[in-house]
Amino acid sequence: VQTNTRPINLSVQDCYLLVKRFAGEREAKRLLQRNLKTPHELTQQASINMLQAAERSLAAVVGGASMRLIMNASGKHATLPMESVARFVDEASQVFQFNQALLRSTIDNISQGISVVDADLRLIAWNQRYIDMFSYPAGLVEVGRPVADVIRYNLRRGLIDSEDINAEIQKRLDYLKLGSAYKFQRRQQDGRVLEMQGNPLPGGGFVTTYSDVSAFIDAQQQLEQSNQLLEQRVTERTQALQQLNAQLQHAQQKIEANTQAKTRFFAAASHDLMQPFNASALFASLLRDKLTEPEQQQLSQNLISSLNSAEELLAAILELTKLDSGVISAHHQAVLLGNVLDDIARDAAILAQEKGLQFHYIASSLTVSTDRKLLKRVIQNLLANAIRYTPSGKVLLGVKRRQQQLQICVVDTGVGIADSDQQRMFEEFQQGPQQEQKGLGLGLAIARRITGILQHPLSLQSTPGLGSCFSVLVPIAEPALATSVKPVTVDISASFSGKSVLLLDNEPQLRSAVAELLRSWNMAVTSVGQPAEALASLQQGFKPDLLLFDYHLDNNATGVDVAQQLAAHFAVNVPVVIHSADHDELIRETALNAGYYFLLKPVKPVALKKLFQRLLRDNNV
Repeated sequence: VQTNTRPINLSVQDCYLLVKRFAGEREAKRLLQRNLKTPHELTQQASINMLQAAERSLAAVVGGASMRLIMNASGKHATLPMESVARFVDEASQVFQFNQALLRSTIDNISQGISVVDADLRLIAWNQRYIDMFSYPAGLVEVGRPVADVIRYNLRRGLIDSEDINAEIQKRLDYLKLGSAYKFQRRQQDGRVLEMQGNPLPGGGFVTTYSDVSAFIDAQQQLEQSNQLLEQRVTERTQALQQLNAQLQHAQQKIEANTQAKTRFFAAASHDLMQPFNASALFASLLRDKLTEPEQQQLSQNLISSLNSAEELLAAILELTKLDSGVISAHHQAVLLGNVLDDIARDAAILAQEKGLQFHYIASSLTVSTDRKLLKRVIQNLLANAIRYTPSGKVLLGVKRRQQQLQICVVDTGVGIADSDQQRMFEEFQQGPQQEQKGLGLGLAIARRITGILQHPLSLQSTPGLGSCFSVLVPIAEPALATSVKPVTVDISASFSGKSVLLLDNEPQLRSAVAELLRSWNMAVTSVGQPAEALASLQQGFKPDLLLFDYHLDNNATGVDVAQQLAAHFAVNVPVVIHSADHDELIRETALNAGYYFLLKPVKPVALKKLFQRLLRDNNV
């Protein structure tokens, strides 16, 4: 041991007396017990181990600086007398002991483990938590103990992995000497995770804290596992949603396929079912015209009414099916509202007059943005309902301006509808509390669906016993963009004498009924069921003034194809009317694009007669 580069020459007895004086007799005896083998060695010079042990004992009591002063003063070459040094040290010792007690009281009440080394890398302070955390044996951790001894102990019991113990000790001592702060975590053999954080002291030395962060690490790992589990669940749910989405897309495709199949079915049904109704109605009409007995005429009229009701029901069901299948879309344009409502009002006035009702119509010259045909269908349904379910009184069709919208109102003084029944009235086959069930219960359902397609709000206000008001809100458009339709007046009483028609229809009953209707107008009719028969009639010299062809023929042939062949091979350039019970807009467009005219079945005699008269007049036939 050297102090100020000069060796200290002390005997064993000198070390004993120094420790006894400053640290107490008990500590002095412990010094002898640990370092003295026989009593005869008291006068011998103290060994290096003895001197270091004495230094540790003194440093624990008076501090490192005072310990060096005492050791120097006790040597044979001391420059200060021992008594002077002792007095100085006693005073410093009191201050040191007070500070040490205060420091120990403080660190013993900290939950972290703490160890402090001085500039010479000797332990000078610690707390019990530090001893417990590392399970140090008694006597290992002492004041003045070189921290290298503690590091060596930890290396030997495997707390620190290293193949070269001395190199590992030197590396750690060098790190402490540099005075650099550090922080790291290490998992112990028992599974605990300790976090060590070291910081240099201002006057030299190092303080290290030890925290048991096992609970935090476990919570962090559980959180990471939870995150991984959550990510796994999100991935699984995403895959499940993707599968569900694929299933939904497949289901949607099946629904669309079913919808298309249903649309095709009802298109075929509209063609196949309407044909016999149309033929029956035409035959009944011809029968009524030929009968002279009032009773027989009444029977035929009842037959016509029944057939018309059946046609109306079937047509309404087909219309609902088309609306629900999405094949009908709105084509908005600027329309003069008067052109739409005037015709509707004219027809409604006739129906109201027949029932003995007063009908009032308030016209409008404004322009709206709508689909002309669809809006007309809605107002027709509302007016038909109002007239049908008003036993007596009035029916009004009028328009009110609501800022940038027009409210088209149909008002009646009928039976009215209770609040609890108003929503139900827009469902299929629902009727009001009228005494006689005169309608089908489909008109309002159709009106609700069409206004949904048009995006025109439909509303109802009604009071039982006083009447109802149905209204539709339509946006106003610029007048300059409006299109108008000029009514065509035709004298339906004109004669067709001398005019000839080539009739092509693969339904025998309907073909026979239409032929009889045309002959009742004094027209010459050649009625055929197959395209080959039509060609044969022309080859035999028949020269028609008009062609009336059904669209759907046998073997996937169409009336449009046959008419075009006749024009190409036989130069038949006369007006062509295509009629069909299929409501598909594509059929109408096909006929119109070919330059022909189109009528929907069931054929109405008045409508057919008007069209024939106009065509013959325009073509100067």
